[in-house]
Amino acid sequence: MLRRGGRIFQRRYQITLDGKETKVDEKEVDYIVGSGNHMRTYTHRNADGTLSQLPLVWYAEKGRY
Repeated sequence: MLRRGGRIFQRRYQITLDGKETKVDEKEVDYIVGSGNHMRTYTHRNADGTLSQLPLVWYAEKGRY
């Protein structure tokens, strides 16, 4: 997760043997679902208007993701 210009993004990538990033996938977080008291999940609005749940979820109970 990262912030850029007041917006939140989720960025995933793999590191090659020589230390370079590959298979980069970065999506803007359009909506955060959940109060944060128990959990939060993050969604992205696709070009066709549908929502996709991003693969990172945050659980407050144990402070984990």
